[in-house]
Amino acid sequence: IRKTTYISLAGLSIVYLALLIGMIANYLYNRRVYNLAYTDTLTKLPNRISLLGVLERDLEKGQYNRAVIIVRCENMDLINSVYGYEYGDLVFREIANRLKMLENKNLQAFKFTANNFVVYLKNYQDKTELVATLAKIKYLFERPLLIGLESEHLLIKIGVAECTDPNQTAGCLLQNATLALNYSGSDEAVGYHFFDEQMELKLQREECIEDDIRAGLRDEPTAQLYPEFQPIVDTESNKITGFELLARLYSQELGQVSPLEFIAIAERKQLINQLSNRMLRAACAFIDQLKREGFGDISVAVNISAIHLLQDNFTAHVLGIVNETGVNGHNLELEITETILMENYSIVIERLKELRANGIRISIDDFGTGYSSFYRLNELNIDTLKIDRYFINDISQANKDASITRDIISMAHRLGQEIVAEGVELPEQRDYLLEYECDKIQGFLFSKAVPKAEAIELLKNNA
Repeated sequence: IRKTTYISLAGLSIVYLALLIGMIANYLYNRRVYNLAYTDTLTKLPNRISLLGVLERDLEKGQYNRAVIIVRCENMDLINSVYGYEYGDLVFREIANRLKMLENKNLQAFKFTANNFVVYLKNYQDKTELVATLAKIKYLFERPLLIGLESEHLLIKIGVAECTDPNQTAGCLLQNATLALNYSGSDEAVGYHFFDEQMELKLQREECIEDDIRAGLRDEPTAQLYPEFQPIVDTESNKITGFELLARLYSQELGQVSPLEFIAIAERKQLINQLSNRMLRAACAFIDQLKREGFGDISVAVNISAIHLLQDNFTAHVLGIVNETGVNGHNLELEITETILMENYSIVIERLKELRANGIRISIDDFGTGYSSFYRLNELNIDTLKIDRYFINDISQANKDASITRDIISMAHRLGQEIVAEGVELPEQRDYLLEYECDKIQGFLFSKAVPKAEAIELLKNNA
C-alpha cells in the first residue's frame, strides 16, 4: 500500500510539473505575441498600436495637459542610401536610446511610423515646461551620432499637438501633430511647430496647389501652367532687348496663384525639375518664334531653381533642350540667385563654365541681397547682374540704397558685366539709373509680364 501511494504521488507531481511547464510556455508565448504586436522590433520602443492604446485610455480621463510630439528624421533616407540600411538601423537604435533618457512617469517615447518617433508628454504645468521638453529633444538630436568610425548629424523636424478638446480622439491628436510636422512657416529656425486651425487651412491650400501643379504639368483642364514674358529695355534707347520668362499658375478652384507661393511648393514637393524643364522648353520655343518673326537678336531669360541646378544631369538637360529645339545658345539666359552661388560655389562654377562654353548667357538675379563678392563674380565670368528691386524702391532719394546701387553699377562695369535694374515703376527711378549708366531696366514702368502674342506685339510696336 505504501509503495502504491508513493507511485501515485510521483505521478501527480509529474502531472503538476507538466501543467506548470505548459503554463510557463503559454505565458512566454503570449508574452512574445504581445511584444510583437505592441513593440517595435528594431528599437524596442512601444509602437504605434501601443501609442494609440495609451492615448485612448488617457483621453477617456478628460485631462487637458497632454501633448503629442512627433519627431521626424529628415535625412534618414539619405543616410540609408549612402551607408546602407544596416547602418540606418544602428542610427535608429541610437535615437531610441537617446529618447529613453528623457523618459519618466509623465513622458514616454514611441516608434511611430517610418522615420518618425513620438514623445508623449502628460501632466505638464504650462507651455514653458512643454517648450523646455522640446528644447531637450532638439539637444539630444543635434548632438552628432558616433557609430563605428562615422559621425552623423541628424536633421529633424518637430510637430506638436496639445489636447484642448474633451471630445478629441487619439487619431485626431496624431493627425494634428502630423499637420504641424508638415507645416512650412516663417519660423523654420525654431525647429518645431504647434498645431493651430490656420495651419490646417494653409496645408489644405498647399495640397490643392500641389494638385494643380501636377495637373498643369499633365496639361489637364483643371489648372493652367504657362509662361508670360516681361520686357527688358535698354535704358537709353528705350528699346526692348530681351524678355524674362515668368511662370504662371491658374487654378479653377483658387484662381491666379502667386509664383512665390507655387514655386516654393513645387520645390518642397520635388516638382521643380519638371516645372523648370517645361519653362526652359517654353523659352526656347519663344526664341525660335522670335527668330521666325525677324527678331533673332532678342534674348530670353529663365529663372533656375537651386534644386534643379544642383542635379547631376542639369547641364545635359539644358543643352539637350537647346539642341532639340535648334535655337542659338546665346539667345538663352539662365538666371541664378546669389544664394546658390555662395552655398555651392565649386559645383556651380563647373556647370556654368560648361553652359557658357555652349554660348548660354548667365545672370545673377536679385543681386545685392546675398553679399557675394565681386571677385567670385569675376572668376565666374557672369554676363549680367540684376539689381534686386529692394534697392530700386527709394532710389530717387538721397539714401544708402541709392549709393549702393550706384556702386554696384560702377563695379560691375569695371568687370565688363551688364546691369539690369528690376522693379522699375517710376520715371524718376529710370532717370536716376540713366544718369548712373545702368544698362537696362525691367518693370511696370514699361510693361508687366504678358502672354507670348502680346510680347511679340510689344516688339513690333517698339521697333
